[in-house]
Amino acid sequence: MNEPLITALIINRNRPMETIRAIKSIEEQTYKDIEIVVHDNSYLNLGVALPSNITAKKSHSKYLFFLDNDAYLTDPMYISHLLWVMEEYPYCAFVFGRVQNPDGTDQWIEQFELNDSGIMQKCKSFNGCGVLINCSYFIEVGGYNEKFFAYYLEPELSSRFYNAGYYGMYTPNTLVHEQTKKARESDIVAYLLVRNGYLYHIREGEWSKVMRRFMWACMNCTPKTFIKAHIDTLRMLPKWI
Repeated sequence: MNEPLITALIINRNRPMETIRAIKSIEEQTYKDIEIVVHDNSYLNLGVALPSNITAKKSHSKYLFFLDNDAYLTDPMYISHLLWVMEEYPYCAFVFGRVQNPDGTDQWIEQFELNDSGIMQKCKSFNGCGVLINCSYFIEVGGYNEKFFAYYLEPELSSRFYNAGYYGMYTPNTLVHEQTKKARESDIVAYLLVRNGYLYHIREGEWSKVMRRFMWACMNCTPKTFIKAHIDTLRMLPKWI
């Protein structure tokens, strides 16, 4: 039986050493039928959605594996375990493992409404870092929403997966992930978090989360970013809903 090919995508933006570390961690996986694609956003930032969608359309692989360039795999069986889950559950659109900070604390557990029991479980959304996705399902539902550019891509895509009859899985394998705080503090990131958060939560009818995003914007956005995010949200809403 032939092992399915996996296309691994890493998007680099001014982090060459971290990207090399991420590549090496994939090369050291026990599963070897992996082609690694690196998209460089250093000179022209195309975000996450467009490079991911282009990679999916050009790939001949059964699965896509997305890894942030500031992350690396610590378990050599990480991809093998995700692959086993995908092959066992034919309507599973995505599966991802535990994401940890360098200090050992977990990321995203509460955000994705996961429990920390250590057992595999279905989940509503996923972390785009260290996730294995069924390529044909990804293309079928339209891939990442390119209007979002980055941020809220995963829950928005997950919603379309579920509407199409697919589901996702979380398995508590370990992935060490380092987050650069400066990226979180930029105006463009704040803008995307507010605008995309509004669009997604309004469509899903999650009004309490809309209000929480508004409060976050009040505390974290500059006046210019705050105004632009709200104007653009109102402009996009009619077509979005």
